[in-house]
Amino acid sequence: MKRAFLIGTLAAVGALAAVALSRGSGGLLAQGTSPAGTKVAVVNVGQVFAKYKKAEMYKLEMDGLLQPFREQEKKLKAGYEAWQNFLPKATTAEDRAKCQQGLLDHKRAIEDLQRTIQEKVGKRQAEQITTLYHDVSNAVEAYAKANGIHLVLAFGEQIDGADVFNFPNINRKMQGMDLGSAHPIFFHGSSDISSAVISILNQGVGTVPGVPTSQKKN
Repeated sequence: MKRAFLIGTLAAVGALAAVALSRGSGGLLAQGTSPAGTKVAVVNVGQVFAKYKKAEMYKLEMDGLLQPFREQEKKLKAGYEAWQNFLPKATTAEDRAKCQQGLLDHKRAIEDLQRTIQEKVGKRQAEQITTLYHDVSNAVEAYAKANGIHLVLAFGEQIDGADVFNFPNINRKMQGMDLGSAHPIFFHGSSDISSAVISILNQGVGTVPGVPTSQKKN
């Protein structure tokens, strides 16, 4: 369960960033007049979520919500395995019937627990993901408008030095492309705005930020 992924709201981030950017000649929007042609950038959503502090807080929150359910599930699965191990040793029809009933009871209990988790935790997880998506979308939009970027393409990539050409990663990308998604094969490092977006987002944890002038691109 992905992933502490609400201290500052993104609607405020987007709205106030836009106000800050449009103020006078000192604002980034005033300086970022659109150049000739189309300016394109990319953002690594996987990296953004991994380094966004609110996402980390959401993950901790989700871990806390799931912990008691994980303990229950662990006990139920242990009970199910115990009945499985006892079944081959059952020598009488009565013992075999008890085993079958024990397996059935534990199977149903596990299924009931999973439904309970979905009802009690799934809603909160959906809220988290929705909020994070809005956060990232608004931060990307604010930065793009401030820097004359017309199109930002989002992609997901492994980070922290992992081999991006390992088969599972390549297969993941190919499956996405089969479903109609686009993944950049090559882009110049200067077009990657992931770090700038992360900076904007993390300024919004506990505060209501604008776009930092240190992220201005010429």
